[in-house]
Amino acid sequence: MISDIVSTLTESLGLLDSLLGSALYFPFLLLGTGVFFTFYLKFPQLRFFNHAIRIVLGKYDKDGMPGDATHFQALSTAISGTVGTGNIGGVALAIYLGGPAALFWMWVTAFLGMTTKFVEVTLSHKYRTVDEQGYIAGGPMYVMERRLNMKWLAVFFAIATVVSSFGTGNMPQSNSIASGIETSFGIPAWLTGTALAIALGMVIVGGIKRIGKVASRLVPVMSSIYVAGALFIILWNYDRIADSFYLIFKHAFTPTAATGGFAGATVLYAITWGVRRAAFSNEAGLGSAPIAHAAAKTKEPVREGLVAMMGPLVDTLIICTMTALVIIITGEWTGSADSSVLTKNAFNAGIPYLGGVIVAIGLILFAISTAISWSYYGDRCAEYLFGPRAIPPYRWIYVIALFVGAIVQMEFVWNFSDITLGLMALPNLVAIIALSGVVISLTKDYFSRKHVRTN
Repeated sequence: MISDIVSTLTESLGLLDSLLGSALYFPFLLLGTGVFFTFYLKFPQLRFFNHAIRIVLGKYDKDGMPGDATHFQALSTAISGTVGTGNIGGVALAIYLGGPAALFWMWVTAFLGMTTKFVEVTLSHKYRTVDEQGYIAGGPMYVMERRLNMKWLAVFFAIATVVSSFGTGNMPQSNSIASGIETSFGIPAWLTGTALAIALGMVIVGGIKRIGKVASRLVPVMSSIYVAGALFIILWNYDRIADSFYLIFKHAFTPTAATGGFAGATVLYAITWGVRRAAFSNEAGLGSAPIAHAAAKTKEPVREGLVAMMGPLVDTLIICTMTALVIIITGEWTGSADSSVLTKNAFNAGIPYLGGVIVAIGLILFAISTAISWSYYGDRCAEYLFGPRAIPPYRWIYVIALFVGAIVQMEFVWNFSDITLGLMALPNLVAIIALSGVVISLTKDYFSRKHVRTN
């Protein structure tokens, strides 16, 4: 009975996903917005890169600044929300469906997404406020309400974010990790889901300050372990690197032929899956990360916007690339496996036995970090909609949903995830495009100051 209900829901979500998240608009809307802002702001991801690095390293940190987290803690929280199972299972799914060329379009999306994230975070920081409990409250919903006077759009975004916290930051994470651990170690999915739910509950009750502290310690460790394993495989197979890049660039503009278990892909299919999985991975344009960045301790919105540009760089251009290259170099992309199982097979092919352990560890750490950050995004939006009283029940439901995500079928989870991405992105992109003039004004003002130009 339950399985029939889930199957029906999966089919319904698949149909809705084809309407909301298909190649008809979503990938090109994200890319188009990134292209617009990249040219409008004259490639800020290149011009201001060095300055952004100095901010992240603490050069401009000062005591007594308004906010709840340092620049590094805010960035870590945002990255922990993006560096998740999408970097392992999502990348593998994109290559399985779109071929090696999907990685090229993930790069394009990430490069353009650095500018999009700069814009959305700058605006969210500019129009942040203080909630009833004395904490900083910010995000696209406050931009829409306080600057655009569009309360209805703010409410729509907040509802979409609450829903998306389950569809993006919650169930896909527990689903991927439970699947990977069950395949690698034979541990039942329900047991993994229970352990994850307990671990998550112990962290999120502390709010942004505890989340920021956990994230600032967890993100560097988990990223280093995973990237080190991937780099070892890539460098050990250095003679295949050139051929792998040839495949990536060759099929970015020409169809990929069917090989082995791979069904073959058109260029449009590669673009669609590359962009969608990159969007799921780094979240540029969705409006989620600005909620974390709005809490940064600074009076300069542009400064935090520059910090936010590092998110897509770390998440997609580095970590997702490592995953994709391992899959392509080892040749596992032509097999029949997909999602995190494909990544595990590729790592095992590169480092027998130990590779699967690295992926399992990555799944655990990535999933926990993403679920923690998205719980914060969701409770900020729940509070925006219903006040502080909504936060405790939201957190309980969030913890329960993490367990549910571990035991339902993968197709249901990913369809749900893609739908919620589209529902968040549309109002957010409309808002930031409408306020493009505000962003360029703030940017010119910030970089006109002598201490900024000379440091």
